[in-house]
Amino acid sequence: MVDETRVRGGPKPKSRAIVRVKTGCKTCRARKIKCDETKPACRKCILTGRTCDGYGIWDRGNRTRSTAPGLSISIYNTQTGAISQLSDFEKRQFEWFMRRTTIKLTGVFHSGFWHSLVLQMSSTEPAVLHAMLALASAHEIELNGSKADEHRPLDQGVRECNILRHYNKSITLLNTNLSSQNPTSIRVAIASCILFVCVEFVRRRFETGYAHLRSGLKLLEQLPRPSKDPNSEICPPPDALVEALLRLDVQTRLVKTAALQNAKLSAQIPRLDITVLTSFVSLDGARQQLDTILSAVYELQERARRQTPEDNVSNAFELLSAQQRLKNDLSVWLQTFNRVKGSWWTNLSSKEKVAYHLIPIYHTMAQIIVGTTLQPPDESIYDKHLRQFESIISLSQSLLTFALPMMVEEMAYGLHPGFNFTADMGIIPPLYFVGLKCRNPYIRRQAIGVLATDEHQEGIWDAPLAAAIASEVMRLEEANFYDDLFSKSWDAASTAPKKCKSGTPVPPILPENCRVRDIQVHLPDGAADDLVMSGKSMRSNGSLESFTRRFNVKDKIWQSGFGWPTSASSQLSPSSDSSKASYSLDIGLDFF
Repeated sequence: MVDETRVRGGPKPKSRAIVRVKTGCKTCRARKIKCDETKPACRKCILTGRTCDGYGIWDRGNRTRSTAPGLSISIYNTQTGAISQLSDFEKRQFEWFMRRTTIKLTGVFHSGFWHSLVLQMSSTEPAVLHAMLALASAHEIELNGSKADEHRPLDQGVRECNILRHYNKSITLLNTNLSSQNPTSIRVAIASCILFVCVEFVRRRFETGYAHLRSGLKLLEQLPRPSKDPNSEICPPPDALVEALLRLDVQTRLVKTAALQNAKLSAQIPRLDITVLTSFVSLDGARQQLDTILSAVYELQERARRQTPEDNVSNAFELLSAQQRLKNDLSVWLQTFNRVKGSWWTNLSSKEKVAYHLIPIYHTMAQIIVGTTLQPPDESIYDKHLRQFESIISLSQSLLTFALPMMVEEMAYGLHPGFNFTADMGIIPPLYFVGLKCRNPYIRRQAIGVLATDEHQEGIWDAPLAAAIASEVMRLEEANFYDDLFSKSWDAASTAPKKCKSGTPVPPILPENCRVRDIQVHLPDGAADDLVMSGKSMRSNGSLESFTRRFNVKDKIWQSGFGWPTSASSQLSPSSDSSKASYSLDIGLDFF
């Protein structure tokens, strides 16, 4: 229809002016929005979970070989923002975090949180900066131990005080910020929480670290649900901050009771969709989708554990329906992975090749968990998954082969080969799972043998502790059952085939009444703490009885234990121990 108000030949109506963004960070310019131009990273990017690509000061394409891979902010940034107020010693700690801690913590997968977001937030949020410096100090202490550096003697006591000083400073700032209860302050608190979790895991105060994780998940409830395209039912993927927290949650599920049980938290996880599962084209995309599936798998396992005979039929059908959906999701994911993985190999770095072999291990473990979750409560159901247990061992051996070039590369960048800590997933949980649930004595001993010879730590997972738990469960179950197959001198640091006295390819099946179940672990919360393990064993009449075992971590001795705590929080009571930082995040949870 012709606009009758317009006179032929007359002036054209004024059109809306096109806003051309010529200043600001690269990310805001690409999005064609006004940038607040905060240096070194704009707050609009940071507070929406995006990676700020900077203002042209840092050229990612011209990174020198002396800079460790994955670093997205140069040391130039110590002259700007909150970082410029640090002392020379603190700036050196900041540089340690950038050049060593972040590279170690990220593991073999890319992390938007560790590679960029936390560094950007530290430049504008003092609470994050001080939490980061506490982690840098803890990492440096654990890396160097009590050894003195030739040029700068390491005073461990002073550095411990330094950890607590930054720790408490961050907490004080958080308590002030959280009084406003706005999304910005909550995101700052969550970022600090992630750093606190890692501080405690590095120091092997596992229960305190787990308490921090629960605190972070509680804070996550208060964030608005991610917005989505009105034309799509699919939620967007979580931003870097949420993704980092959810990765830590997924990582703890095998060893701790599920922390993520609230519907509000589940809303932060992107909903699975068949179009997404069939369209990922990178390792990061494959990992992100598998994380989503794993979270749902652990949630199903927890719901099944809480199921009672009194629950109605509709609940049982709902669980069966959820189980079938997860089986389908795992099948579709694997089909997609197998279809596209061949095109990745030639372009993968040494670290990415390790990730390439790690992802299928978790997929296989997820298949076993889903397949056994709603079965009758007997441990023999795991015997049907022998080939999948074998696959986990085979894939783990391939992974270790490809890990060697990565370690050589890290050493070339000046990263110390000792104290190999990562905050991300690795091979410890799947091998621990095999050690607990696979009753084939050869495969089981291979899994425990790898754990026992590895000083690696993956977040809450400490390889020697995982080996100790799995070895004790195996000892309790087997007793003298396999004496004809293995010499009595076998230990966890040995691999099964070398100790096998018999050429029998198929060992006898361990009877159901020998098997223990419902293993729960209360991890040590400091160097002086014991590890406590509880479980259930079967009596001769078929009934179950509970047992508790204590492990003296220092002396590596198991003994009968008493007083199994009802929850991790029962150990978090006020203490006169001055080495423990007390704080409150003003969300109804106090930790000490």
